[in-house]
Amino acid sequence: MCQNAITRTLQERHATTQEQKEAIYNLIFHAKTDDFISQNTTTLTHAIKSLKILDPSLGSGAFPMGLLNEILRILHLLNPTMQAQDIAALKREIIQKQIYGIDIDADAIEIAKLRFWLSIAVDEDTPAPLPNLDFKFMQGNSLI
Repeated sequence: MCQNAITRTLQERHATTQEQKEAIYNLIFHAKTDDFISQNTTTLTHAIKSLKILDPSLGSGAFPMGLLNEILRILHLLNPTMQAQDIAALKREIIQKQIYGIDIDADAIEIAKLRFWLSIAVDEDTPAPLPNLDFKFMQGNSLI
C-alpha cells in the first residue's frame, strides 16, 4: 500500500509518458533505475522530500512507519552513496517535516510517537534530543 501511494503520486506529478510511469514503477517496486531515473534523480529526490503524509486514523502508526521506510529506501536508491549517519539524519528530517497523524484514541497517539522516537534512537550513533511530535500526531476525530 505504501509503495502504491508513492508510485501513484510520483507518476501523476512527474511522469508524462507511459515509459516514464513504468520507470517510476520499476524504481519503487523492483529497485531498478534507467535513463529517466538517472536524468531526473534531483527532481525525484526533491519530489519525495516534499511529500506530506497524513494518516487520518493513525492507530499504532504502521502506515506512516511503512511510508517512512519506503521513502528512506527510495531515497537511498536514488543516492546510493549515503552513509548510515546520513540515513539517520534523513529519517529524523522525514519524521519532522513530512509525516502527520490523527487518531481518536489518545493511547494510539502515544504508541505512534513512541514508535517514531524509537526508530530515531536506534539509528543514531550519539544521543540527540528527540523531536517534539505533539503537533505531528494529534488526538482528534478526522471524520468531523
